[in-house]
Amino acid sequence: NTYTTTQNVLSWRNWVFFYDDFTAGNYNGWTTSGGTWSVTAGGSLTRTPAAGDASVYRFHPNPSDSADPDYKNHEFVVDFDYKLNSATNGVDAFLENEVAVAGSGLYLEIRSGTIRLRLKNSATVLATYTGSSALNTWYRIYAELDGANVKVYRSTGGGAGTLILSTTAAPVISSEQLLFVVKDNANVELDNISVRSDKGTW
Repeated sequence: NTYTTTQNVLSWRNWVFFYDDFTAGNYNGWTTSGGTWSVTAGGSLTRTPAAGDASVYRFHPNPSDSADPDYKNHEFVVDFDYKLNSATNGVDAFLENEVAVAGSGLYLEIRSGTIRLRLKNSATVLATYTGSSALNTWYRIYAELDGANVKVYRSTGGGAGTLILSTTAAPVISSEQLLFVVKDNANVELDNISVRSDKGTW
């Protein structure tokens, strides 16, 4: 199911820009580039493993244009579920991706043995988590972005989230795109993806 800001106002300072659990059996509202994408019988988004990278993305409002004081100050939350079904590569989750400026962005490099918080088109790693992602296991990522300050939490099995990554040096950009890049021959599933303004509680 897909929701819009006009349909889902949690409070006057906490807007859900979109949420998708793919239970409708499609990925309407998303744009893909490369690869063969589908929704599984269980209601998750996946790309058929194949050579080469493939991406899927969705736009949300530009923070600079927002009337919400928190969102205008680049304070928002990105959360999603991921599952790695093989140890081959993984997925890059771009929490911020500036379309107009090719080199600006911030992403999570999710692999079976590490998760890194990285700058787009750069060798710079802002933070590294060395805990593993067990294969065929769902994990929940909850990322709080507040200007240059970013905190990333992870949970599994519905348990409490643990802070795994943080930085005070994230780029402050007019991000308006959530982008996932499934890497070469990776077998990854994504689900329960949302972007909203302001921070709630884990």
